[in-house]
Amino acid sequence: MKKKLNWGHGIAITLGIFLILNLIVLIFVFRLDVQLVTDNYYEKELKYEDEIVIMRNALNLPDSMKFDLNNLNLEIKYPASLLKNDLKGDIHLYRPDQRKFDFTIPVKYDSSGTQLISMTGKATGKWKISVLLNDGGKDYLFKEDVFLR
Repeated sequence: MKKKLNWGHGIAITLGIFLILNLIVLIFVFRLDVQLVTDNYYEKELKYEDEIVIMRNALNLPDSMKFDLNNLNLEIKYPASLLKNDLKGDIHLYRPDQRKFDFTIPVKYDSSGTQLISMTGKATGKWKISVLLNDGGKDYLFKEDVFLR
């Protein structure tokens, strides 16, 4: 004697498959390594308005900073209007997906207003660059994204 599947069995089988797939997705999601870009995200968010003001200072300059990636060398050309004063600041390079590759270096430019940063040995992919400068009077913030291949 052959048993037939009726509509009740079909619903039970469909629900069972649905639950099993949900469990598989949950197991997969909980095994992912999730990293925030920064640990103190909330504090940075509170200071974001100050960051906007500093970025506006940079946008109001007659010339801008230029970023160029050539053969694993990141070339940063500082604005000529800022080179009149002694610039101090930091360059922060970070990977949005892996915080362990982030690093910060001080601003050190040559007589032509150019700074070279070697990207040899750095992870390929998207890098976010944030340059915070101070000319003795005002702060300036420049941001750029580059793709290292």
